[in-house]
Amino acid sequence: ISEPNLASVQEIATGIYHVGATPAPAAAELWVDDIRLASPITEVGKAGAMYARLQASDVGDLSLGYVYQDGQFRQISQAPSYRSTGTLQATSSMRVDRFLPASLGIAMPVTMSYTASHTDPQLITGSDLRASDLQDLRKPRSDNTTVSVNLRRVVRSGGFLTRTLINPLSFNANFSGAAATTELSDASNSLWNYSLGWFAAGARRTRPLGLGGLAGNLPRWLRESETGRAIARANLALLPTSLRLNTNVSHTQGDYTSFLVPIRRLSDTLLKPVTSLQYLWRNNAGTTWQPLQMLTVSGDWTSTRDLREYPDSTTLGRLAGASRRQMLGVDVGVERDRNVTSGISLNPQLASWLRPRFTTSSSFILSRSLTTRNPVRIDGDTLGEYILPQTLNNARINEVGATIDPAVLLRRIFGDSSATGRYFSRLRLFDVTHRRTRQSTFDLAAFDPTLGYQLGIGGFDAFLQQGSDVAIGASQNWETSFTAGFDFPFGLAVTSSYQENHNDRYQRTNGDAFVVTRTRSRDWPSGVVSWSRVFRTGPFAIVQLSSSIRQREGSSSTPLLDGVSSAVSATTSRSVGPDMTVTLRNGVTVRGSGTFDRTESQDNGNIRRAVSDIVRADVFWSLKMPRGLSALRKPLRTTLSAQIRRSNDCLQREAGTCDIVSDIRGHDLRGSFEADVFGHVTGGLVFGWVVNDLRYLDRKTSTLSAALNFRIPLTTSGYN
Repeated sequence: ISEPNLASVQEIATGIYHVGATPAPAAAELWVDDIRLASPITEVGKAGAMYARLQASDVGDLSLGYVYQDGQFRQISQAPSYRSTGTLQATSSMRVDRFLPASLGIAMPVTMSYTASHTDPQLITGSDLRASDLQDLRKPRSDNTTVSVNLRRVVRSGGFLTRTLINPLSFNANFSGAAATTELSDASNSLWNYSLGWFAAGARRTRPLGLGGLAGNLPRWLRESETGRAIARANLALLPTSLRLNTNVSHTQGDYTSFLVPIRRLSDTLLKPVTSLQYLWRNNAGTTWQPLQMLTVSGDWTSTRDLREYPDSTTLGRLAGASRRQMLGVDVGVERDRNVTSGISLNPQLASWLRPRFTTSSSFILSRSLTTRNPVRIDGDTLGEYILPQTLNNARINEVGATIDPAVLLRRIFGDSSATGRYFSRLRLFDVTHRRTRQSTFDLAAFDPTLGYQLGIGGFDAFLQQGSDVAIGASQNWETSFTAGFDFPFGLAVTSSYQENHNDRYQRTNGDAFVVTRTRSRDWPSGVVSWSRVFRTGPFAIVQLSSSIRQREGSSSTPLLDGVSSAVSATTSRSVGPDMTVTLRNGVTVRGSGTFDRTESQDNGNIRRAVSDIVRADVFWSLKMPRGLSALRKPLRTTLSAQIRRSNDCLQREAGTCDIVSDIRGHDLRGSFEADVFGHVTGGLVFGWVVNDLRYLDRKTSTLSAALNFRIPLTTSGYN
């Protein structure tokens, strides 16, 4: 193709290369849509922005903003978007309570926002067709509107009924609506919700129990103890310290329609949008009560009811309609979710050196499916009543523990001024805890959960089975732990801990039988040894040494299908982590640390051994730069670090050697120099050398890097 009237001839050649055994087509055509050899497009792009704000004292404010950018506007070396866009943003807030009598003592802020954007495409997306040549083109646009209203009483004065019923009330209302249109879709969404809450909290109001006479008749050693004094000043609170009530109604609806072509057609009116609807009523109630100083009781209940009307064309829809309830003649829908939690905490102080504790808590979750899964038939026979499919979960955690201060106990026994009392005052607190956790899951449960099941009351059999329903899974876990420590002379300290865990996991198989997986683990010995000292003279200022030690043994056993043998696995790991920090008097800090791990695991007769060693050293110091580089001799902060690492795994099969599976070694050398160049501008040099040696793959890589950087603050305060 050529144009002879051009100053320089431009040619375009094309061809078709045919590959295959079949003969080439008899004829072929090549269509060229547009070839521009002269008169390039040189349209100038435009963009603009406008912003305005109105502040009406403390009554309200209004902000407006508009940004426009046409399709030819672009940055240097960028291609134009060929899509003109405009965005309008408006936000407003108003204190409506400023127009109400001040005697009401209420606050009522209202906030509103509106965002709208439109797009005028010059070309159809993904093509070079001009949008102006098409009629009824669907142009992208979107808008979003939100309104929020809050109402509460800020003045706490008033009569008894006002303080009790009106002051704790709060009301919130929110509305949002959005719509979005693209060339091939149309979507809209609306949301509104109303929330009414009542929250009352106050100081604990008590009345004495009058047990002073009883405490006076106790033996002197008990009467003068913490227990005797607690009995003498015991009091009772009849009212809870906090009470929470909340109700919320929310409605969400979304419609989405998709199209085949970007042009509006008459057939589009026959399309039915895909609608998603959610209409919920949530209620929550909770309380915290401290009847005695050492006793705290709490509980929370949350329920979500579905108010949506489901079609009766399916069995599940008819069952959802039959499960709806009424309250005071008003339809309140069907309960979809329920969550119940409770807790009791008992913390008496029997003596100044002994503080036992007992806590118990429970949790319950009910979840019903109203749109999927099949209905459940009670008793599992053909004559039983249908109920909605539901999943039930409950758990109960009991914990018993005590904190013992042996130093106070020994001083009481041997006296504060005795040598034994002074020596054992270095003993740290001793804490011991025993925790038991039980939980279960019933899927497609056909029973109505009783209060006992919701609170997790009863033996473990109640977690495994409820009537004729058997749990699909349950577990029982015991955990025992303690911590102790001692501060030796000359800055030496030792902290040790012990932890043992037993877990039995019950998983239902075919029928009502369970497969029990038992897991055991123990961490012992485990602790930290540390030593620190401050030197007043000499080159050393502070020296700190520490090392962590941990050994863990664990095993797991799962019965096989034959019911006789079991799959057993065991793991033993040992870890040592020394650490040293030395601060010299000239400001240099040297730190060295290491981690040495050894792990051995056995599974199905195979033994796997893993070794991981990491040694690291860091040096930090700061020197004043020479006057030739800095007239003020600003400090030059320097950091040097080195790390050596090694890790390898080997697998030993029965009566065989340990074959190497992985062997990785390497070392890192890194450094940095950083200084304040001028003002708040900071410059630095960072370099590094990293070596990775994958010996099991016979592959070794080395990386050398260096970077020069400057950090400039974005504020001008540092240049004044």
